[in-house]
Amino acid sequence: MDKLSNLIPRVLNKRGLKDEAGASYVTFLTAQWIEENLPEYTSYLSVSKKSDTTIVIESDHAIASQELSQVKEVLLGYINTHEGINIDDIFITRSGNTAN
Repeated sequence: MDKLSNLIPRVLNKRGLKDEAGASYVTFLTAQWIEENLPEYTSYLSVSKKSDTTIVIESDHAIASQELSQVKEVLLGYINTHEGINIDDIFITRSGNTAN
């Protein structure tokens, strides 16, 4: 009998969903880190997408963008500590729904 940890990657790969699942996991890790380390800005920051080796985070508030910029390298290091993840950069953009 196969272990679940071996079965899931094979099924995702067979169905062509491996990249989407990986991007989803990186997005989840990023959002979780933001909630734990910048809780006062969680409502202003949203991880919108990940393309290849880049994460894009949209910000609704200038101060949230500035605070995230200051800890961007720490976040990048945290994400890259997870097995199979190799992110080179994090882009912080202003969303169309800017509060300030």
